[in-house]
Amino acid sequence: MASFFKVLTKIDIERTLSLPDSCLQALQQSQRSHGGKKLKVKDDIGILWNFRCTIRPGAVRRLHIVSGWVQFVRFKRLNTGDAIVLYKDDDTVTVNKIFLFKNMAIFVKVLTKIDIERTLSLPDNRLQASPQSQRTHGDGGENLQVKDDVGILWNFHCTTRSGVVPKLDMVSGWIQFVRFKQLNTGDVIVLNKDDDTLTGPHYKIEVFKGHGDDYSSFVHKNQI
Repeated sequence: MASFFKVLTKIDIERTLSLPDSCLQALQQSQRSHGGKKLKVKDDIGILWNFRCTIRPGAVRRLHIVSGWVQFVRFKRLNTGDAIVLYKDDDTVTVNKIFLFKNMAIFVKVLTKIDIERTLSLPDNRLQASPQSQRTHGDGGENLQVKDDVGILWNFHCTTRSGVVPKLDMVSGWIQFVRFKQLNTGDVIVLNKDDDTLTGPHYKIEVFKGHGDDYSSFVHKNQI
């Protein structure tokens, strides 16, 4: 279950990462300690990171990671524009997980009722820098090939909607994807570019299961 997503800024990289205290409601409560909070996070290669956080009061109470974060940034060689997802690990009682997107995220969306029941739309300009071999033009639209996290290749047929910001509406294949993945309102999808050395560049879609209330911390500029 994802509880926090952020595209990293210059301040995040050079100083500290802050997150709403409420986003930890979905995470393990055993990590709280006197005078602040301790957050144990396991990365994608199994390294356990211990972050110490202080609480800043206000209308929205925030946690600031004051110890361990800069070391994490340097070890992972993170840069402005990279993204992180913090989520609960259902396999353990005391550890959470952190997932990284190294400046490859093209599109991020917290799914709405319309997305789940009808269609997903995304700005066409988000795909301008993406692998063209995965986009083929057909009659009245485009075909978009996307590989999911288990290697299944999905073919989405999209129509183009003109406007100030041209959009692609997935009119075929999307609902089947939603049902197969058992997606719900509040879940998150991330469409990113994967430069695989064997298969070449292609689109990849990641799914993070969660609850809508857990996503108040999402960076709105990355949502449509």
